Amino acid sequence: MAGTVEPTQVKLDIGVNSIQTGDSYDWNLTHIVEDTFMVADVQIGQYANKDGGYFKKRRFQPRVFVMYFQSKLNSPAQIDATWLQLRSYMNAKRDGVATLYKHGVTRTGYGAITSVKKRDEEGMKWNVPADIRVEFTCPDPWLLSDDIERAFSAEMPLFMAPFTIIAAGYTPSVVSSGNELTFTVSGDDEPGFLLTLTATGACVNPKVTNLAGEYVRAIKTLADGDVLTIYTGAKPYVKCNGAWCSRDRLSTFFPLDIGTNTLTISADSGIANLIPEIEYAERYQ
Repeated sequence: MAGTVEPTQVKLDIGVNSIQTGDSYDWNLTHIVEDTFMVADVQIGQYANKDGGYFKKRRFQPRVFVMYFQSKLNSPAQIDATWLQLRSYMNAKRDGVATLYKHGVTRTGYGAITSVKKRDEEGMKWNVPADIRVEFTCPDPWLLSDDIERAFSAEMPLFMAPFTIIAAGYTPSVVSSGNELTFTVSGDDEPGFLLTLTATGACVNPKVTNLAGEYVRAIKTLADGDVLTIYTGAKPYVKCNGAWCSRDRLSTFFPLDIGTNTLTISADSGIANLIPEIEYAERYQ
């Protein structure tokens, strides 16, 4: 027997406070509308790039979600209290997170509440069954997946032929940290990533490279216990133990490609003393 279609539900987190809709909560999301964001290519003709041409800076307009909430309790006191609470969140310093749930998929947008209206407020009317209307604006219009973490690993044989089988037997291979990772990225926009390199011994000038030859190289000698992080998203950085770290001036903070990616970790010396892990979130329109 076919199951029922799972409706879209939403959770708004503002600091430590939240409002959530769905079967287990006091509110239903009766309607949601989202603006499609626009892309603007801005020419910056006074700067020449390496091939002698000129480049364009691509800018994205924000995305606005309009959500209609209906109280299951149908309590005027609850509606008024929630309306007033949501209005108090309309503050430039009150960053928020909108999490959308639909058909088992979770997508997240970061922004702020920019409008809160109550039914019949100042003659406000709308043609959907709801008590409160909320506008949530995302300056970065892309919706994010859950964080995806991947460890670099490789299988190495524990022994090589010829050998003698003992009574207790043998484990055929062992999984250890590897220096190359191939994986697939989905979504509609190339995401940045966070690479974490944990040192188990001395390692000099670690580096991450993609198949196109783009790389980020830290100028740093790591000791046992040091943690180097390379972030290639908005406001990219290279840090060691939380402090800013020097990098090769030709480094490129490249994003991941949509599709297949191969990243290779290398170093001037001590590459065997690194444990690399990567984390990213896919970006959807």
